[in-house]
This record gives sequence, C-alpha cells and structure tokens, in this order.
Amino acid sequence: MTPNEKQKRFERQSRPLIARIKLSESDDASWDIVTVHEISASGILFSCSRDKVKKGMRMQLKLNFPAAEKPLDVNIVAVRLEHRETAKVDFIGGQFVHIHDEDSLIIDNFIRVTNCMKEQQKKLK
Repeated sequence: MTPNEKQKRFERQSRPLIARIKLSESDDASWDIVTVHEISASGILFSCSRDKVKKGMRMQLKLNFPAAEKPLDVNIVAVRLEHRETAKVDFIGGQFVHIHDEDSLIIDNFIRVTNCMKEQQKKLK
C-alpha cells in the first residue's frame, strides 16, 4: 500500500480541535497549544506559531476527545509544512508514529460519528 493509499483509507474530520504539542527536540518542558484543523486515524493538520516546527521533527501530541476516558497521547512527525503569507501561523501536516490500534480506533470512531451527525444536520435543513 502506498503512503497516499494509506492516508486516504481513513475518513477525515475538519472541525477545529484544541490540542497540546511538545516538541521532542526541545529542552524545555513546556507545551504549546495548537489548533487541529483536520484529523484522521493516520495524521493531523494543525497550525502553530511560525518557525517552531521543522519538517521531520518529532513531537508529542495530547488531544482530548468528547466522551474519551483520557486524553490521547501520541507521537507525530512533521511531514508537510505550509507557510501562508496571510497567516501568522504555519500549517503542519503530522503523521502519527507507532500509534496504538485502540487510539487509532478512538480517532476514527470520533470522526465517523461527527461526520454522520453533520450529514444528519444537512438533511434537516
């Protein structure tokens, strides 16, 4: 399976979520608050302050989902950087690294339920 096929295997959610990111290569123990713009069971697209993240950088992500018992705590690697001249933030595509099957399933189920609810709301309009 090619990376593109694997990436498109999961549904995506494009509802903004707030998450915490810790740069693994950083010496300090602080976490940055970021906005997750898209998420799938294989990765995320998030925005953060310019020049904080470099391609190939590994990070730790903590993300709270509604109805989840605890925050997801997963590792990601930056695979895509997008600089938008009109924005004061960078958009980073991150791929999950060694994600547990149960965490991937939690993300995928959240996305499917949320997308289903969106479709039902469209039908009611």
